[in-house]
Amino acid sequence: VFTSGGTESINLAILGSAAGRHGGHVVTTSMEHPAGMEACRQLEGMGVSVTYVSPGDDGAVREDDLEASLRPDTFLVSVMHSNNETGVLQPLNRIAAICRERCIRFHTDAVQSAGKVPLGVSDPPVDLLSLAGHKLYGPKGVGALYVRRGVELPPLFHGGGQERRIRSGTPPVALVVGLGKAVELERNLPERFESRIGPLREKLETAVIRNIPGTRIHGEGSSRLPNTSSIGFSGLRGEELLIRLDLEGFAVSTGAACSSGTHRPSHVLLAMGQDPETARETARFSLGWENRSEEVELLLGRLPGIVEQLRDRRADRSAPVRTDHV
Repeated sequence: VFTSGGTESINLAILGSAAGRHGGHVVTTSMEHPAGMEACRQLEGMGVSVTYVSPGDDGAVREDDLEASLRPDTFLVSVMHSNNETGVLQPLNRIAAICRERCIRFHTDAVQSAGKVPLGVSDPPVDLLSLAGHKLYGPKGVGALYVRRGVELPPLFHGGGQERRIRSGTPPVALVVGLGKAVELERNLPERFESRIGPLREKLETAVIRNIPGTRIHGEGSSRLPNTSSIGFSGLRGEELLIRLDLEGFAVSTGAACSSGTHRPSHVLLAMGQDPETARETARFSLGWENRSEEVELLLGRLPGIVEQLRDRRADRSAPVRTDHV
């Protein structure tokens, strides 16, 4: 089913699964993309009970915790494939198996992982899977929702009954063709991400930990996307680092790009057990297919000095003001 992007695909899966129901129960995680979190909050306003399962401090959901949260009236489980801030991959195969054993519908937000790691709909066996075109180097403004044959999904809005009566409205043909072409061109992209971008990410993280004291990698040790790194820098604010790096020509973020502009600490890091101050000290570095080793080296050459300057400036601002003037 073609949609306008990842947000609509996620909302269609979650809200569509609850359409026509009175009550019931949904299980998701406390670190989902805002599209999933807000859709679940919308369900709560409609009388649906929602359980938000927290991950461990490594950023991965424990299957036992998720299974323990299921109830007889649970009709949907929605867990993202990979986190958009930390890159941590979730144990979807076991979660999908648990859902299938209990005849519970399973949705996954694969917006962030598509094109970066191998992705299918039979392994793990999912009922609904959300995609966005621009994450696959396709056009913005188009996405898709995979709906397994036999899964009934009432529409969120009504009209001419396009897309098998799931999503009415004239499809944006040019964008859909662009998405299809992107998928065609990027069939081997996950392997290339693993072989070329993964080592660049490792080079970045290793050098940061070695050369900049007081740094940490969120989700380190977990299975992660090969291009995403969430790095905490004690003694400074992530938005200050973002501004300085932007002036140097480097594009980074303090969390989800679609949540930029907010000064609230990352809900993902809070869900992982980080305190608000630590969460605010974090920046997300994402590598794309076109990034080269020399660009990482350029960043590593400038980053230690920038971090030191920001820490010194912050220390000066927090120093007590003298009042013993002569």
